[in-house]
Amino acid sequence: MTELWTGYSFMFVDGDSKSKWGQDLGKPGSCIPEFYPGFFTQCTIDSCYSANEGHKTTWLATAPEFLTDDHTNRMPRGKLKMSTRRDELLNLISRCVVCDTIFKMVVVHSMTNVVPDCPEGYVSAASPNRFIPSATQSQDWVGYSFWEVSLDNYAIGVITDEPASCLLYYSPTAVAECDVEGCKFKTTDQKTSWLMDSEKNPYEEDETRRPFTDSRSYVSRCRVCHRPEATKIVFKDLQI
Repeated sequence: MTELWTGYSFMFVDGDSKSKWGQDLGKPGSCIPEFYPGFFTQCTIDSCYSANEGHKTTWLATAPEFLTDDHTNRMPRGKLKMSTRRDELLNLISRCVVCDTIFKMVVVHSMTNVVPDCPEGYVSAASPNRFIPSATQSQDWVGYSFWEVSLDNYAIGVITDEPASCLLYYSPTAVAECDVEGCKFKTTDQKTSWLMDSEKNPYEEDETRRPFTDSRSYVSRCRVCHRPEATKIVFKDLQI
């Protein structure tokens, strides 16, 4: 597998509250090499103008390794401005890497809260975060079955047969909403959708609404796999 570039995980743009465009996290175009919240321009037949305060971009946010009840309360209040808190802001935006391989990655969703096995003839892919010190993260690519995130009146999803639908962490603050000044991480309009454990019937539960930290067991687990020979191919001057 060959690394092509690294960047920041971009999801969608809101040009003027009427025109919206999203980018599938499973596609290379979602990995923008540089983070700039107002990176686009809009044009008419006469002229072009840069993004303003009414233009918004949305990026995948980092997730906590240990999800606690007070996670949302510990997120920054108000807007983090690029001009004054750039480093803090960048630490809260998910990073990404685009790679090239001759083998297709396969994702398996269990539709239960149990991590599934790979199909026969496949082996588990290594976790993208395996080189980051962690007390909980597996060396294998296993996670939670993510479907879509919605904000205000628009949404963008991930195709569930792509590895990007298997997020390593389960987080209530999935995205950062940004404008030309900076980003906000707490908004009551933000909603995330996850594949559910099909063995649980919400209508048989005492309550259908639960705190986010108590809902992890209701979400489908997933695993990303590849053919075993993908780890044995050797190119000249490159070990894959």
